[in-house]
Amino acid sequence: LFDVWSPAYPYDEDMRNGRSVAIGPHPRELFCRPTHHNIYYEGDEWPFAIYRPICWAWCKVLGYEQAQ
Repeated sequence: LFDVWSPAYPYDEDMRNGRSVAIGPHPRELFCRPTHHNIYYEGDEWPFAIYRPICWAWCKVLGYEQAQ
């Protein structure tokens, strides 16, 4: 479902507290396509909603700020 080597970036935020902001790991396009410009996500897409704890842990382990 996820490409754990690539982050999924939110549309409206780049940096916070000096760190990059991510929603979680990048979903594979077969399951969920990016919402904005085929690059960014809203954050409320189904993979991020269903697997929220996994996305939170992924961001924490890799040093990303969790998108709101």
